[in-house]
Amino acid sequence: MQDNHPVWLFNESKHVGVDYSDTGVAADYDNRHQGFRDFEAEAERIAVALDLSANSTVLDIGCGTGGLSVCLARKCKNVYAVDISQAMVEVLNLCNSVGNIIQNLTGITPEIIQAIDDL
Repeated sequence: MQDNHPVWLFNESKHVGVDYSDTGVAADYDNRHQGFRDFEAEAERIAVALDLSANSTVLDIGCGTGGLSVCLARKCKNVYAVDISQAMVEVLNLCNSVGNIIQNLTGITPEIIQAIDDL
């Protein structure tokens, strides 16, 4: 992403906190979140709050490894899961290709973000 943005604008591409671009960290993400996240329950609350249906399309920005995206894809027509971390999206895509393949779930890598930023 370009670094020539105004000083007052938050730089989304600057690394802060956990390094989710590290493939080992990304691969262990789901294990670390199992103890305190219930993606099914979260997806249900979101679906009710947003009145989602089988015809809905969802854009999950900051999807991580797609735990919530997978659950929403079971309820909706299409889910586009976007994350700035290539490693996180790769985990999502690998899990989706190995397990129960969810056809209506699309993991989107940072290249699309870069393409938009370059416009």
